[in-house]
Amino acid sequence: MKVRNGFTIVELLVVVVIIAVLAVVVVTGYNGLQARARASVAKQELSNAAKVLKLDYTRDSAYPLTLASSNDGRGLVFSQGAVTSYTTSGSTFCLGLNISGTKYYISDTTSPAEGACGGWNAQYFANTTLSGAAASTAVESVPINYPWGAGGPAGLVDNFSARWQGDVMAPASGVYTFYVTSDDGQRLYVNGSLIIDNWVAQGPTTRTATYTMTAGPTYTITYEYYELAGGAVAQLEWMPPSGIRAFFTP
Repeated sequence: MKVRNGFTIVELLVVVVIIAVLAVVVVTGYNGLQARARASVAKQELSNAAKVLKLDYTRDSAYPLTLASSNDGRGLVFSQGAVTSYTTSGSTFCLGLNISGTKYYISDTTSPAEGACGGWNAQYFANTTLSGAAASTAVESVPINYPWGAGGPAGLVDNFSARWQGDVMAPASGVYTFYVTSDDGQRLYVNGSLIIDNWVAQGPTTRTATYTMTAGPTYTITYEYYELAGGAVAQLEWMPPSGIRAFFTP
């Protein structure tokens, strides 16, 4: 009588496959649990922050200009590693929270949700270096297309700077061409990467750069600008893979 010792190759392969399947199930479940935990924390923190901001509004008849000046000057506390964004027009606000690459937001009229604040988060400074507290802020739902001429934004004329930031979703995967036109200096970032650096005094000048984007995820676009004297122009356009150049908004 022949006695078999050990396992055949087929049996070993079956065991390996079963272990691999179980590992995938466990890892997927764990990742899903982590994602739900992050979402729960983010939404709770946003809800708490919105309550404080609304108390500030009740007291001051306006939302605070910065998060640091909220809560009666004590500021707000968020999870370690969380990145915040905040814009206000005085009578409205939008607060964003980025935790481990996932973005959440809340506004004065919405509940916490995954995603980002809509529109351009605009900051205008009464200097040419984007420094200090902004002279004014706004959430702008129109494209960055400002041929101001001899004028400027928010009552500012000459020797001012501005920063616009928004999260956009690429409508299609492929190479995007960005066009920025300014008088005077300008810089353009995509997801924190500087792709156009034209921070010089100049007449109306257009610069271009390309960036590969994937349909689905959001990309943070930041356009910075400064004006010395004379004519003032700030414009941002893109051309998707479809080949149609146009102004756009988040």
